Amino acid sequence: MPAVLTPSQRPASAEKLRLLSDLPPLPTVALSVMQLLSKDGVHMDSLAALLRNDPAFTAELLRVANSPLYSLSFQVSTVAHAASVLGFDFVRSLAMTTALRSYLAQALRIDCLRRVWRHSLATAMTAEVLATACRLNKDVAFTAGLLHRVGQLALLAGKPAKYAEVLECADRTGSDLAEAERAAFHLDHQEAGHWLAQEWKLPEDLRSGLAVPNPPAEPEFNVPAAIRLADRLADALGFRVLAPRFEVSVSQLLEAVPAGARSRLPDEAELAETISARLDSMH
Repeated sequence: MPAVLTPSQRPASAEKLRLLSDLPPLPTVALSVMQLLSKDGVHMDSLAALLRNDPAFTAELLRVANSPLYSLSFQVSTVAHAASVLGFDFVRSLAMTTALRSYLAQALRIDCLRRVWRHSLATAMTAEVLATACRLNKDVAFTAGLLHRVGQLALLAGKPAKYAEVLECADRTGSDLAEAERAAFHLDHQEAGHWLAQEWKLPEDLRSGLAVPNPPAEPEFNVPAAIRLADRLADALGFRVLAPRFEVSVSQLLEAVPAGARSRLPDEAELAETISARLDSMH
């Protein structure tokens, strides 16, 4: 649910809608991939035809398919073959990562805003690790984790200089980020994120990790629980945006992972090193 605002914080609905409507749209190929892959019985030819419309994404897809990560014994030279090798869920996560990186291109010139993107990527990667250990869908966890603060990404993409001021003020004073956002924009990233999820028609499984002020307790360790934990782990591992109000150790946080899955997780140093290496490789 969106954050609840007090009457003094709640702007006229027309003003709020105008601000939200001014946020930049996500690149078309990402939205089209999201919508296509949310349907049942998608044919590979339909996906390939869609992906070929974006040369930059096509190049990235082929680069990943032929990377040492997959160590294939053959060369992947077509979009359809790459999508077949990587799988629909991975293609969706790659489309969203590539699209968001393009979406944030101007904002990423500002150091404190680069930290937001780095944190989002670290959260996605950590959610993927947790999902793998817990035998959940790791590609869905990655993509939903990447989108867990999509409202924040949209605000900084649309108003980079102003959002940088918000971050610097919250960091300097130790104030609550959502309160600082509401003071500057009349809404916070949680509300913006839920609005964008509807506007962009994101599939339900990718909305599961959206930031919420008071998340409900989950009856089991599922993808939303993995994303919320990954968000906190990314901070604890050093990929934070703001100075922490209080420190929580990685080992303390990992107590939330089911006991049987903990033995399948890398240790803290390995996890931090792996994520750092992956982040560096994406620049």
